[in-house]
Amino acid sequence: MTSAQKGEIAQLKVQLRAAQKGFTVSRPTVDVCRYDLIVDTGAKLFRAQIKYAGSEGSTSTGSVVVGLRKWPGRKHSKSRTYAKSECDLLLVYIPQVDQIACITSEAFDGKPTVRIRFSPAKNAQLKGIRLLHDVAW
Repeated sequence: MTSAQKGEIAQLKVQLRAAQKGFTVSRPTVDVCRYDLIVDTGAKLFRAQIKYAGSEGSTSTGSVVVGLRKWPGRKHSKSRTYAKSECDLLLVYIPQVDQIACITSEAFDGKPTVRIRFSPAKNAQLKGIRLLHDVAW
């Protein structure tokens, strides 16, 4: 699959999950903003960046690494990280377990990557680990 196809799958999975939660989703009409969707919970609006997290880039089994240095839709723009002033949530579709992780801006602000573990580490490490069951959406 191409990265565009993976991105569409991730967006559709997020839209389906939002509908299941009773949320409304809106898409921006221009591609120059740093978020992919607006999620309306009824109480608040959240700017959400959507990511597809396959196994590429992970050095361990049972986890995914989400790269955050691209500006979607802008081939020639300078690569940079996401700031909490631009995006409120990172919604990550993890196809290996068919689940979505919700990472708040405090956890990804200015970081080049985010790692999410969906199965226990072989060495049983828990410190500094972001477990999927703690951030499942």
